[in-house]
Order: sequence, then C-alpha cells, then structure tokens
Amino acid sequence: MVGRLTERLKPYSGCSAKVMDALDLRYGDDEFDAAFSILGVLDCGDQTTKALAEMVRVVRPGGVVSVAHWADPVGAPFFTPLGRAINRLNDPGLGKFVAPLSEYLKQSEIEHALSQAGCHDVRLESIQLQCVMPQPETFVDELHPIFRMHPQYLTAVSLHRNRFRTILAEEVRAMETGEHGHPIARANIASALVTHDASQAKPSIIEAPHDLTRRRGPARHG
Repeated sequence: MVGRLTERLKPYSGCSAKVMDALDLRYGDDEFDAAFSILGVLDCGDQTTKALAEMVRVVRPGGVVSVAHWADPVGAPFFTPLGRAINRLNDPGLGKFVAPLSEYLKQSEIEHALSQAGCHDVRLESIQLQCVMPQPETFVDELHPIFRMHPQYLTAVSLHRNRFRTILAEEVRAMETGEHGHPIARANIASALVTHDASQAKPSIIEAPHDLTRRRGPARHG
C-alpha cells in the first residue's frame, strides 16, 4: 500500500508516504494545515485518546482535523455474514458472534473526543452506502487479512474450516439476493478546527444524513 501510494505521489512535490507509530508521529508541532483518519485512529482501543491528540498536535491552530468511523458495532457490512455463519456453527466453544466495535459509534462520543483533544466547531454527518461484496466463492480468501484480526474467525477456520466456508458462502449469497437485507455501510464523519486548548473548545454538532449511493463531490479545505 505504501509503495503504491509513493508511486502515485511522485508528480506532487513535497509529498511522501511513510509508516510510523500513530501514538508518536515523527513530526513537529503545527506542521500541517490538516490531518485526517479514515476508519483508523478511533479504533485504537485505550490508546485512541493519545492517537487523536497526536493528530491534533501536528496541525496548526485554525487547521482542520477530520475522522471517519463506523456507526454500527459490526463495522463493515462484510462482518454481518461472518457473524451469521459463526452463529450457525452452534459451537459452544465459539459462542455467539461478538461484534468487533463498541466505542465511538455515536456522534456525541466523537464530538467529545475531538473537543477533549483540543478542537472546536465540531461538525458531524451520518452517511450510508450500499456496498459491493466479494463473490461467495472468494469471500473468505479476499477478506482473510481483515477477518484474521477477529479471534472467533480464526477459531472457526481452525475447527470447522470446510463447513464454515460453506455456511459463509451461503450467507453471502443470501445478502446478494436481499434475503437477509442488502449490505449497507453506515459511518460518521467529523471535522473540527484545531485550537490546542480543550478549554476553548465549543462543539457545534450538525447531523446531516447522506445517501452515498448518489455521487458526492470532493471535500476541500482551504
């Protein structure tokens, strides 16, 4: 991913792709006009507050910080057939499917986190988008790099490999036909201005649901 991005950035002077610790960014204070995180910084568990503070630190006062995070505990829609397949195995050792997310699913949680990190004028919007799922026959292979982070998936593959793959393919087909509802991704997107002083943060929440099945124009920050 970093290699591909590096190639695409070659025409743009001063741009580069780097790998670094989100909790300890190798940049000075106030270096950037803006920073954004898509389905990343708000999924750092008990380190989320520090990761968000690092984003804010490297953005100048008056600059923009933006984050996007899932609005459903299941996260990405492709975890829905995974959960149904795990439940259908009916293995007491596996138990019922446990959704991967539990924090920052509400707009109020995101607003509070940004305000505490030193931002103000927090603006949020809800979005939803119908997703295209991988084909049932290749579903597991394509999404294994993501699924392997979920302990129940690893156990299901280890103990019930062939049966699990068959059930999972059935669940994906059911979503394709609409039998179990079409795959819809729901997320919240927030942007805020940086003050570096949490005491000055004055939240301003704007809830604006959008259906992303319609084309959206690019967002630009001056």
